[in-house]
Parts: sequence; C-alpha cells; structure tokens
Amino acid sequence: MTFDRETLGVHKFYNDMEKCIKDPAHHVLGNTLVDYKIGLPMPELAKKLTGLIFKFGSEPTYAPKLLKRDRGWKFRNVEAMCRYGFMHEGNVAGNPTPKELSIILAPYRHAGSFLMDLASAVLRQMTFIDKMANMGWIEVGRFEEDLNTLMRCVVRYHAFLDLMTTMPGKFVVPTLDIDLAWHTHQLLCTSYRKLHDIMGMVPDHDDKVNRGTLSTAWDSTAEAWKARFGVPCSVCGCLEPIKSVSTGDIILSVFSHKGKEKAQQSREKIKNPRPDLVSVEDIDADETHPSDHNAVAIIDPK
Repeated sequence: MTFDRETLGVHKFYNDMEKCIKDPAHHVLGNTLVDYKIGLPMPELAKKLTGLIFKFGSEPTYAPKLLKRDRGWKFRNVEAMCRYGFMHEGNVAGNPTPKELSIILAPYRHAGSFLMDLASAVLRQMTFIDKMANMGWIEVGRFEEDLNTLMRCVVRYHAFLDLMTTMPGKFVVPTLDIDLAWHTHQLLCTSYRKLHDIMGMVPDHDDKVNRGTLSTAWDSTAEAWKARFGVPCSVCGCLEPIKSVSTGDIILSVFSHKGKEKAQQSREKIKNPRPDLVSVEDIDADETHPSDHNAVAIIDPK
C-alpha cells in the first residue's frame, strides 16, 4: 500500500466512522453537524446524514477494519459505498453524487487531523494580508486618529450584509475594508450566529472560488450595490457609474498617473451623496478594491 494524500484522507474517514459507530451520541462525521444552508448546528440532521452514510444496500454493517480490507484506500470506493444510502434506487452509473454527500466527504479528501485544508487556506489568505499591510491597516495605532475610516468600514459591512439578503443564490464579493470587518465579526462567534435571526442564515465565508467566477460575481455585486445604495461600491477617487467601468479599469486607474489626475478633477466636480458609504478621497481608494481572495455564495434558505 502506498501512503499518500488520498490514503491519509481515507484513513481519517474510517477513523471517524469507527468513533461514530462506537459512540454516536458524541461523534459525527465531518460537515454533518452544521447545516450549510443556514449555518446553524443541527444535531438531528447530523445523526440522519451519518445514518445514511452507514447504509450499504444489502451489505451488513461493516466494522471499519473490515471496510479497510474490503473497500481499500481509494476515495472512489468510499464514495461508491456511501452513495446507496443517499440515492437508493437512483444509485446508478452516470447519476451525479448528491451535493450533501460531496460536502460530507470534502474534508476527508486531504491529509491531516483537521476538517479543513489549512495549508491551502493560509496560501489563499496571503494576498489579503499583503494588501492590508500595504495599506498600513495592520500597523499599531493606525486608527487612533482616523475614526472616520473605521466607522465607514462598519457601515459598509452592514450595507454588505443587507445586500446579501437581496441576492439569494448568487456570489457576493466584498471589498477589502468590508472583508476585514467580516473577518473581525467572525471572531465574535455568538454575535455572528445571531445573523441567522436577522438574515435567515449565517453567511459562509468561502474563499475557494476561481478567478473567472470571482470576476463575474464582482460585476454583479457592484451593479447591485449601486442600484440599492445609489453610490459605487468601489471607487478610485471619483463617483463614475460602475456599469461603465470594468474591474480592470478601476484597478488600473489607481496605479496610473493619468487615472489619478482624472479622479482628482472628478472629485472636485461631484458631490458625494453618501459619505457614510463611500469616500471620494484618493487616499481612501485602495480600501474599496474588490477582495479578490474570496467570494461568498448566498444560499436561499427558503
């Protein structure tokens, strides 16, 4: 037997499975306890999903040690074993694996004792941390004399949450300042859970999104923000309508001398109707760039 990433992941699945069989009151399989649609713990749902995993058709309930021998160390065999409980008569070749089962198996597809691929997660966050550092936002005392920026950041985050409720089933992309507020809010677990009472869900901060999807999602987010609040979500010192400005143009204008001159001229002519949501000062432009390390999928809980 070859020990590789897949083998270690399957080994972790078998170990968790054994714990669930021995002590079902205190153990569940990965990604079964929290309902991904609303973000709340659902113990009864966890028991139901775990029970479905253990239905192997006409086969008897195997002990994990026997499964290791009979099913081997390939994920395709583990997935094939688990499909029956979820699909029953629909478990035929060609039918896709149910989403719920894919979500349960996801944390076991990588090595390690955690239900998250921490190495990949750290790599995805590196660009975000670099941008925070480049803006000077992680410097000690950065906001002691600049409360306006923090207050605007909080207001924009609340507006972003409001926007989420109007876009069920779509990807919503935050800007850098909103993303930092979002990360901070998640550290306050009890408060963050209360979003379910307000929004009907607990937003999942999923950063595993490819660039193509991210770009399209940002365009729709910016357009929806402008329509709802009357000002652009991201600016480079001017209040030009988002519809007429591509993401590439927005980012390019920050780094080009010509773009900054144009922004300064526009800023002098335009009155800002929502200073609580957007600043027309060039120094504040960088914080409103789209946070390109993630997007969030809003699942309609209804």
